[in-house]
Amino acid sequence: MKNIEWCGLHWKTEMEGHRIIHPDQPWMWYDGDQVLPSNDGTLSLYVEHSPARIKHWDGKVYESELACGIIRSEEKIIYGDISADVKLPKGRNLWPSFWLTGAESWPPEIDILEAWSNSNGSYFRMTIPQPPYLVPSWKTTNNVHFINDMEVKDAAGSRSVPIWKQAKDPSENFIRYSVEWRPDKIVFRVGNKVVRTVKDDISIHIARKPMNIIFNIWTTGTDYSLTQPMLIRNFKYTPLETI
Repeated sequence: MKNIEWCGLHWKTEMEGHRIIHPDQPWMWYDGDQVLPSNDGTLSLYVEHSPARIKHWDGKVYESELACGIIRSEEKIIYGDISADVKLPKGRNLWPSFWLTGAESWPPEIDILEAWSNSNGSYFRMTIPQPPYLVPSWKTTNNVHFINDMEVKDAAGSRSVPIWKQAKDPSENFIRYSVEWRPDKIVFRVGNKVVRTVKDDISIHIARKPMNIIFNIWTTGTDYSLTQPMLIRNFKYTPLETI
């Protein structure tokens, strides 16, 4: 585990309670050596084959194959503007993300960027919701997880960014991903374009729930490749009271 000072916040290379593995993804563990800050402020997250025996909270020992990079803010935030310029990693079956997670419980969660590269390493996809038209988009998505009125875990639904909102390849270019988290709405932007606004009951359900900020590079399994790390720069958090 590492402690990192970056962009005005304190970060750890682990999840809550010193957790370095998720039992639903036991093939990977969180390794501080996969997080590399540079002198110009760019943060690089890697994944590599590095087998380890990891003991989880429940006492079970997992044989994990991949070491992955993750950082989680020590600071808890409530409302504000959160943004970063991200260049997605290159390789197949990668799962990079930039998100907020409940500091005291899960949900809530706000996914500012959750992306997946396919088996040929591309983040591009053509979808056909109904013939005869296509909806070309990137597998760079946003979402909100919450507890609904029935006290059941629910989600707003994962939504991809269409290419007419963001034309450049996100693994070849730095793209700014941001969210405005307000008491009455959650606004997602890619570049300077609004790609989604979530409000009404969903924003109320996560009102005043403290969150931690997370960047990570994971994989969807052990069959993966990595030729370029996840690169992050110009991260910024502006509390609502200062806006």
